[in-house]
Amino acid sequence: MIKTENKYLHKLLLIFLAFLGCQRFVLPSFYSFVCIIPFVFFLLKNHNLNYLIISLFLCVDNGAGVYSSSLGILRYGIIFISLFFLIKNANFSKERINIYLLIVTFFLFITLLSFLRSIPFNVNQLIRDLEILLFFGLAFCTSISTNKTYIKIHELSFFFIWFAFFEIINIIRYSNWPYLHYLSYDSSKSLIAIPIIYLFFKQRYLKLIPIFVPIFVVLIFYGSRIIILSLIILLLLYGLIRFVLKHKRNFFKAFFVFSLFVFLINYTRTNFKHIFDSNRILHSIDNLFTHTSLSKLLISLDKVRFYEYKLFFERDIFTILFGSGLGTGIEDKKNYFSFVKTNQYAFHDFELQSKLFFNFHDFFTDIGLRFGLVAVLMLFIIVIRYFYSSNPEKELFSFLALFLLINCFYSLKGIYIIVIFLLIWKSTQKSRTVDI
Repeated sequence: MIKTENKYLHKLLLIFLAFLGCQRFVLPSFYSFVCIIPFVFFLLKNHNLNYLIISLFLCVDNGAGVYSSSLGILRYGIIFISLFFLIKNANFSKERINIYLLIVTFFLFITLLSFLRSIPFNVNQLIRDLEILLFFGLAFCTSISTNKTYIKIHELSFFFIWFAFFEIINIIRYSNWPYLHYLSYDSSKSLIAIPIIYLFFKQRYLKLIPIFVPIFVVLIFYGSRIIILSLIILLLLYGLIRFVLKHKRNFFKAFFVFSLFVFLINYTRTNFKHIFDSNRILHSIDNLFTHTSLSKLLISLDKVRFYEYKLFFERDIFTILFGSGLGTGIEDKKNYFSFVKTNQYAFHDFELQSKLFFNFHDFFTDIGLRFGLVAVLMLFIIVIRYFYSSNPEKELFSFLALFLLINCFYSLKGIYIIVIFLLIWKSTQKSRTVDI
């Protein structure tokens, strides 16, 4: 009876936290301090990382001048105090520490080369890159026992479902708010997709359908296309991998039929063009194949990202592969970003004024800018290799780690959340990572 009462009280607490965490309109001076409540519970019960993740999620690191942000001392306090509790139960690998030191030495050497080549440098960016090295170094060199530290994904899903519900109320109630198209600027807002991912992996599709719609609506109002795109693409990729591995013969048959179909369409377009020209719909399809430029398509989807890719890949091959070093950036010599205004929040004002850019919008361009595509691809390959595993927990945390890498990388809080999931993903004792 006591256990049942505690269970209901715990659920009420999660609902209460979700309610308070959404009150950016009603309690603008208070809601950014709500993160203290779950953090206190984490300190009292620090083996349950759910409270820590909820605390980090509710700790607002970016209000963009529109919404209140949590105090810097509060954000850093939560991160570094909880980090102490996290690593006190961790095991360090001497072999991995030696490998890590070699990696750090390599990036310091690359940084020295860039300094000699007078590549743009920024101290704040250097601090951020050192934070990235430190936190990903911890994920690489340490392991934790999930008998002592664990995450209950179903509890996190419960919290984020209620959080999405209260966000829907905000969307309806404050429909005339001029900034409603950007309901959140916070770096950890992608965590709200956890219920979709969890239910998809548990194959609970009847529960997934009614939950998917409100969370999808909230993600639209959060104003980040990459969260929605990466969620859909990764789910489709995971489903495709499972289908291919389970139905290899059928897949290759379907692939052969599809390839034959594409070949016949292309052959018909080339040799019987008059048929396509005589029909308006067929003529439109022909124009799509013949005249649609990939670059124009990318520009129409996201002009800022297109020119980020252009700047990134215009560098020499060595810098593309191995990065330009810690604290470095890139100069927009061709004035690609002249169309970006200061009130669009795409870049910092000093970046637009100096034409020296240090922060890009995608993981592979932003991290790849300084650490190189080789490092980015290696990290992706390490995480994605458990996309299909005999252990469903490993699969789930592999997916979550990759999803968060794409969407949370651009802040210290986001990197810390990624590291937490990577540590759980790495654990060898998996009995308590997911309590279903």
